[in-house]
Amino acid sequence: RMIPVKDSLIPSSMRELLRPAADFDPAIDRYDQDRVAQEKTTRVKAWIAEVRAKHEVVKASQKFLMDTHDYVREPLLEVEATEMNCDAMLKIFEPRRKLLPSRRARRPVPGSDETQRTIEVVVQSGVDLPVRAPSGPRGAAPNVLKTRLFVEVCFQGQTFVTDVKSGANPIWNTILKLKMVAPGGDWTQKAIMNLGDEITFNLYDKVHRAERDERDATQVTMREEARWLGGFALPFSTLYRNGKLE
Repeated sequence: RMIPVKDSLIPSSMRELLRPAADFDPAIDRYDQDRVAQEKTTRVKAWIAEVRAKHEVVKASQKFLMDTHDYVREPLLEVEATEMNCDAMLKIFEPRRKLLPSRRARRPVPGSDETQRTIEVVVQSGVDLPVRAPSGPRGAAPNVLKTRLFVEVCFQGQTFVTDVKSGANPIWNTILKLKMVAPGGDWTQKAIMNLGDEITFNLYDKVHRAERDERDATQVTMREEARWLGGFALPFSTLYRNGKLE
């Protein structure tokens, strides 16, 4: 509500509210300040008492209202608060040093015992490899099944296998790296020349065979077999003398 601009527009009811409670004393040409302060205190106390009375009435009216705890009789679930580690965030604001030394691993010296020696074997392809025997009734066209071939390479207890390729002329193009260990850690030329280990190559045909159980005709068991077709061994001393063999 806006305040009137002119005094003549102020209604009488508003003038009563604006008029101080104490009377004007013409002897001192001002209002009695003590009476004004006392009446203000009385009004404030009366207002506080009125607010408290209203609060008691509201409290009494809500006495018979049902709350959630009146219906639910289950204990509250305790939620464990996870601790938040702010150390990582605080490190961002820490003063940084101009020099940040970090320890790096030393590179092994070429020719030392710490240097890892490897033998690289490249399995390229096969030509006119064996195929499976034809199967089928007599007089019918032979059904030559393609072989599923893979090569196994072994050296010093390590075994590596290529992918399986089908047909009599498979192409693998697989590079295998064999780690080499010297006997007793002796990497001298004489000790390596006398190394008696061999690199073995074996060719296998992966076959899936189905077997039926005589007791249950509906049950079929599939077995996977690796049939050896051939292989050879290459002495390491021969490879070391030649440096490279194909």
